[in-house]
Amino acid sequence: MQIKLLITLLISVVSYASHANIAKACPVLPYDSNLEWTYKRGPDFELCYAIYPDTKDMAFGIYMGGHPNFEANNSDEIEESIVGGKAIVWYKFETDIKSPIPARQTLLTIDKEGKWFAHIWVISNTKAELKNNHAVLKKIDFQNS
Repeated sequence: MQIKLLITLLISVVSYASHANIAKACPVLPYDSNLEWTYKRGPDFELCYAIYPDTKDMAFGIYMGGHPNFEANNSDEIEESIVGGKAIVWYKFETDIKSPIPARQTLLTIDKEGKWFAHIWVISNTKAELKNNHAVLKKIDFQNS
């Protein structure tokens, strides 16, 4: 009986630590987003994938680090928008994932020193899904980043 309790406690601690890493690294999602984060850490960057918990489909992804592999001036503009309260431009994003709505990406600085960036990409299957993803990204909070 004590072993079962110990295993349950250990699983809870690991789960809490994993959740704490996500909460610390990933931007804060609006409470009504109906999304959750999947988090991966690289040697000098962090990846946060916003997923729909019921389908596990990705709504959008965010690379946060000092060396993004995207330069906005080399891409085709799609539209202007807001991410995290900042005005941005969405650019075409070539991806292996096929979708009826063109995938898009943007880049913004998320620190005061101008050395930490968020490269964000959105892949949506419908106009409604794209509208929802834009609404979430408009209210996302990079305060923890």
